[in-house]
Amino acid sequence: MAQTFEPFTVRENIEVRGSMLVIGNAIIGENNQPFNDNTRDNQNVSMQYIDIDNDNSTFSSSSADIIMPTQSDGSPTTCYRVAYAALYWGASLQSGNRNNITNIKFKTPQSTAYSNIT
Repeated sequence: MAQTFEPFTVRENIEVRGSMLVIGNAIIGENNQPFNDNTRDNQNVSMQYIDIDNDNSTFSSSSADIIMPTQSDGSPTTCYRVAYAALYWGASLQSGNRNNITNIKFKTPQSTAYSNIT
């Protein structure tokens, strides 16, 4: 059974010349790690929420880092610019209370505490 809280729509249409980087992360996996084993089927794996923050107020936490590729000669890439940045969040809840389904906690690498977002 699948459902969407809000229908999917185009949020932004960006045209760029050259390379484009997209970054993302996983919210469920095996052994608190993303599941990237193409030799096994998801239904044969006990998928669990990934929770990396050691914070008892969360049951699902993850992060992602963007790594800029180097130039073909091995030197650092310095010509990238951000054309669009957005936070997209998805969740899976098989049972339980849905009253707070629109509430999340967000923390940047520079933050020491979460900010609550609705």
